[in-house]
Amino acid sequence: LRTKYKQDYSNLEERLEKIQKKLTAIHAKQDILKDKKTMFSKYKYIDNLDINIVNDFIEKIIIGSYNEVNNTRNITIIWNFIN
Repeated sequence: LRTKYKQDYSNLEERLEKIQKKLTAIHAKQDILKDKKTMFSKYKYIDNLDINIVNDFIEKIIIGSYNEVNNTRNITIIWNFIN
C-alpha cells in the first residue's frame, strides 16, 4: 500500500510539473499577444516611418552575399512577434 502511494504521489508530481510548464508557456504567449496588440494599436496610423518604428517591428535584417551572375542578393528580415 505504501509503495503504491509513493508511486501515485510521484506520478502526480510529474503531472503537476508538466501542467505548470504548459501554463508558463501559455502565459508567455498571452503576454506576447498583449504586447502585439498594444504595438499595433500604437502604430495604427503612421505618417512617417522612423527608426523607432522600424526597431519595434524588425528584430534584424540579414543581408546575403552578392551574386554577380544574376545581379541579386538574398535579404532576410527577422520580424518581432512572429514565431
